[in-house]
Amino acid sequence: MDNHPSRTDVIARIADEHARWNALLAEIDPASMDTPQTLGEWSFKDVVAHLTAWRQPYLDDYAVALGAPPPPPSAWPYAFAETDEDLPDGESKVQTVNEWIYARNHDHSIDVVLAESQQQWEQLRQIVANMPEAMLNDPEAFPKHAGRSLAGVIMTGDQFSHFHTEHEPVIRAWISETTTREDL
Repeated sequence: MDNHPSRTDVIARIADEHARWNALLAEIDPASMDTPQTLGEWSFKDVVAHLTAWRQPYLDDYAVALGAPPPPPSAWPYAFAETDEDLPDGESKVQTVNEWIYARNHDHSIDVVLAESQQQWEQLRQIVANMPEAMLNDPEAFPKHAGRSLAGVIMTGDQFSHFHTEHEPVIRAWISETTTREDL
């Protein structure tokens, strides 16, 4: 018996996550999406740009596996293969990349940032729709997934976990606080 998720199941999981994302967007007043320091040091727009930037190298890898030309060399400050141990004392690869993403995207309009995010949802759906099921379920196909298949990381929610664990609680608290203040 084959326990691998079908392409249809994986696409449905992506659609579910995308619907949840769009529902969250609907809860936020567009005028407040670019308000500085609403989510720690960042605005909501900055968080969306952050999520989009971190997802893109994965999407590029999936597209290349399907025959797309490789993207130009990354302008990221550090390659994915580097570890924090390779960096100067006190410098974190993640922190440095996050600062670079912020600087690169901070002046973009909320419309541009949201459009890029929405395009990624469609890109992921198209990739899965066009990927052979054997590749979709191959735990060795994408080394960044550390021995897990793309279907597996999508179906378990790991593809979306950074948002759900690191950013969604803060965003939900901000929405709740904003709603509470408006109700007063």
